[in-house]
Amino acid sequence: MSVSLRPFLGLFFFLLLVPSLVTAQVDFSTSRSFGDSITANDNVHLYFPPELGLDPTIYGADPFEATFNKSAASDDTLTNFAVPGATSGQVLLVVKGYVTSRQLNLVSPATLVSLQAGGNDFFTAENLAILGTARPGENDEADAIVDRVKHNLMTAVTLLRKVDSPQIVLWTVPDVTLTPYFASFGLSDEMTENVRLHIARLNHFIRTQGNRRDIAICDLARVLLDVTITPPVIAGVPLTPPPAFGFASALLADPIHPTAVGNAIIANEMIDQLNQNFDSDLTSFTEAELAMLAGIN
Repeated sequence: MSVSLRPFLGLFFFLLLVPSLVTAQVDFSTSRSFGDSITANDNVHLYFPPELGLDPTIYGADPFEATFNKSAASDDTLTNFAVPGATSGQVLLVVKGYVTSRQLNLVSPATLVSLQAGGNDFFTAENLAILGTARPGENDEADAIVDRVKHNLMTAVTLLRKVDSPQIVLWTVPDVTLTPYFASFGLSDEMTENVRLHIARLNHFIRTQGNRRDIAICDLARVLLDVTITPPVIAGVPLTPPPAFGFASALLADPIHPTAVGNAIIANEMIDQLNQNFDSDLTSFTEAELAMLAGIN
C-alpha cells in the first residue's frame, strides 16, 4: 500500500507561507526601553520647582519596568535607554545610536522593545502656539508637527527591525491637555481643543500599527483619559485624578508623571495587550498590590 505525501507537503508549505498564524509568547530575555521621562522617571521630581514639595518615593517603577519586574524571569535583563525630556526626534537619535552598536555587535540582540515618545513634542510653547491655531487638516505647519512625530516613531520601528526581530510595545501619546503642567502654557479653550484633536489624529495612526503581529499597543492616552474621567476605586478608596498630584493615592506624582499606582495601572494595560498580541498569560497587578502602591491600608 502506498501513502501519498501530497497532503502533508501541502500543509508544510502552507505553514511556511503563513507564519502569522503562529504566535510567540512574550520574550523578556533581552528587553530594551526607549522613550522620555514617562519611561525614565528616576529623579524627575528634580525638574520641578522645590516649592512644590514633591515626594520622590511615590513614583515607583515606570510602566515598562513594572511590567518587566512583574513578568520576567530572574535571568532576563532590561536596559533602559530612555532620556527625560526627549522629543520624538531625540528618541530616534538614541535608537540610531543603539542600532549602530548592534551592527558593531557591541550589544546583544533585543527580544522585547518598548518605544515610547511624542509627548514632549506637544510640551513646547512654539509647537503649541502652532498646533492651537487650527484643527487637523487646516494648517500645514501644524499638521507637519504631527507628521514628524509619526515619521520619527515609524523610522525607529524600522531601524529596530533592521538589526533584530523584537516584539515591540508601541505607546500612544498622552493627551497632555489633561495634565496640570499644560495649564502653565495659558492656551484658550479653543486652542486646547485643537491641540487635543492633533494628538487624537496622531494616536489614531499609532493604534493602526497594532495590526502588525509583532507590535502591541500600550494605549497610554486611553488609560489617562479613562482614569481622569472615572478614577479607579482601590480597596474601597477612589484614587485622586488630575489636576491633583503629589501624594501616593493620586494618579500623578507631579504635574506630568504618574505615581507608583498610576504606573502599575498603565502596566496592567500593557500586560493585557502583550497577552492578546503574543498569546501569553502574564499576570496583572492585583487590587491588593495596587492598594499597597497607593498607600491604602
